[in-house]
Amino acid sequence: SLPLYQGVRDAARTILRDEGWRSLYAGLSPALIGAGVSWGVYFAGYNRAKARYQRRSGVQKLPPQMHLLAAAEGGALACCLTNPIWVVKTRLELQRGVRTAA
Repeated sequence: SLPLYQGVRDAARTILRDEGWRSLYAGLSPALIGAGVSWGVYFAGYNRAKARYQRRSGVQKLPPQMHLLAAAEGGALACCLTNPIWVVKTRLELQRGVRTAA
Protein backbone atom coordinates (compact mmCIF):
# COMPACT_ATOMS: atom_id res chain seq x y z
CA SER A 1 0.00 0.00 0.00
CA LEU A 2 1.07 3.58 -0.52
CA PRO A 3 2.35 5.57 2.46
CA LEU A 4 0.03 7.98 4.27
CA TYR A 5 1.42 11.47 4.84
CA GLN A 6 0.48 14.03 7.47
CA GLY A 7 0.66 16.92 5.00
CA VAL A 8 2.85 18.44 2.32
CA ARG A 9 5.90 18.93 4.55
CA ASP A 10 5.72 15.39 5.87
CA ALA A 11 5.37 14.02 2.34
CA ALA A 12 8.35 16.03 1.07
CA ARG A 13 10.48 15.11 4.07
CA THR A 14 9.61 11.41 3.84
CA ILE A 15 10.17 11.24 0.08
CA LEU A 16 13.52 13.02 0.39
CA ARG A 17 14.60 10.79 3.26
CA ASP A 18 13.46 7.48 1.72
CA GLU A 19 14.01 8.04 -2.00
CA GLY A 20 16.31 11.04 -2.43
CA TRP A 21 15.85 14.41 -4.14
CA ARG A 22 15.74 12.90 -7.66
CA SER A 23 12.47 11.17 -6.82
CA LEU A 24 10.79 14.59 -6.57
CA TYR A 25 11.24 14.83 -10.33
CA ALA A 26 9.94 11.35 -11.16
CA GLY A 27 7.44 11.56 -14.00
CA LEU A 28 8.59 15.00 -15.10
CA SER A 29 9.07 14.05 -18.76
CA PRO A 30 5.48 12.88 -19.36
CA ALA A 31 4.20 15.91 -17.45
CA LEU A 32 6.25 18.32 -19.59
CA ILE A 33 5.17 16.60 -22.79
CA GLY A 34 1.53 16.62 -21.74
CA ALA A 35 1.59 20.25 -20.62
CA GLY A 36 3.42 21.40 -23.74
CA VAL A 37 1.04 19.61 -26.08
CA SER A 38 -2.01 20.74 -24.08
CA TRP A 39 -1.04 24.41 -24.11
CA GLY A 40 -0.11 24.26 -27.79
CA VAL A 41 -3.45 22.70 -28.72
CA TYR A 42 -5.32 25.13 -26.46
CA PHE A 43 -3.75 28.27 -27.94
CA ALA A 44 -4.10 26.99 -31.51
CA GLY A 45 -7.77 26.20 -30.92
CA TYR A 46 -8.38 29.51 -29.16
CA ASN A 47 -6.73 31.55 -31.92
CA ARG A 48 -8.60 29.70 -34.68
CA ALA A 49 -11.93 30.15 -32.92
CA LYS A 50 -11.21 33.82 -32.28
CA ALA A 51 -10.26 34.39 -35.95
CA ARG A 52 -13.44 32.60 -37.05
CA TYR A 53 -15.59 34.82 -34.81
CA GLN A 54 -13.80 37.94 -36.09
CA ARG A 55 -14.39 36.88 -39.70
CA ARG A 56 -18.08 36.08 -39.14
CA SER A 57 -18.82 39.26 -37.19
CA GLY A 58 -16.68 41.53 -39.36
CA VAL A 59 -15.03 43.18 -36.33
CA GLN A 60 -11.47 42.96 -35.08
CA LYS A 61 -12.22 43.70 -31.42
CA LEU A 62 -14.43 40.95 -30.06
CA PRO A 63 -16.55 41.40 -26.93
CA PRO A 64 -15.48 39.51 -23.79
CA GLN A 65 -18.14 36.82 -24.17
CA MET A 66 -16.73 35.89 -27.59
CA HIS A 67 -13.24 35.58 -26.09
CA LEU A 68 -14.75 33.35 -23.41
CA LEU A 69 -16.43 31.20 -26.04
CA ALA A 70 -13.19 30.93 -28.03
CA ALA A 71 -11.33 29.97 -24.83
CA ALA A 72 -13.95 27.31 -24.07
CA GLU A 73 -13.50 25.88 -27.56
CA GLY A 74 -9.73 25.81 -27.15
CA GLY A 75 -10.05 24.15 -23.75
CA ALA A 76 -12.48 21.51 -24.99
CA LEU A 77 -10.22 20.75 -27.95
CA ALA A 78 -7.17 20.46 -25.69
CA CYS A 79 -9.02 18.11 -23.30
CA CYS A 80 -10.26 15.86 -26.08
CA LEU A 81 -6.98 15.66 -27.98
CA THR A 82 -4.61 15.31 -25.03
CA ASN A 83 -6.63 13.03 -22.76
CA PRO A 84 -4.73 9.94 -24.02
CA ILE A 85 -1.45 11.53 -22.87
CA TRP A 86 -2.83 12.01 -19.34
CA VAL A 87 -4.24 8.47 -19.27
CA VAL A 88 -0.84 7.02 -20.19
CA LYS A 89 0.92 9.28 -17.65
CA THR A 90 -1.46 8.22 -14.89
CA ARG A 91 -1.14 4.54 -15.74
CA LEU A 92 2.66 4.83 -15.67
CA GLU A 93 2.49 6.46 -12.24
CA LEU A 94 0.12 3.81 -10.91
CA GLN A 95 2.30 1.05 -12.33
CA ARG A 96 5.32 2.54 -10.56
CA GLY A 97 3.34 2.61 -7.30
CA VAL A 98 2.30 -1.02 -7.69
CA ARG A 99 5.87 -2.13 -8.39
CA THR A 100 7.19 -0.21 -5.38
CA ALA A 101 4.52 -1.67 -3.09
CA ALA A 102 5.07 -5.24 -4.31
